[in-house]
This record gives sequence, C-alpha cells and structure tokens, in this order.
Amino acid sequence: MKLDEDKRENLIQLLALLTTLIIFLTFATSLTLARVWKLQQIIETELIDQ
Repeated sequence: MKLDEDKRENLIQLLALLTTLIIFLTFATSLTLARVWKLQQIIETELIDQ
C-alpha cells in the first residue's frame, strides 16, 4: 500500500510541475506577443509619419 501512496504523491507533484510550467509558458508567450504588437504599432506610426 505504501508504494501506491508514493506513486500517487509523485504523480501529484508531476502534475503540479506541469501546471506551473504551462502557466509560465503562457505568461511568457503573452509578454512576447504584447511586445511584438507594441513594436508593430511603433513601426506603423513611424511609416505613417514619413
């Protein structure tokens, strides 16, 4: 029975780690997309001003 509890505990830790990783990657992707969008806006305004 102890082995099953250990496996269950490891599975929970793995799921927690994967969830944290997914949240981090989502956050990083959002930041990157926001930066790209901001750069695109700057480039468009520069082109319009010329």
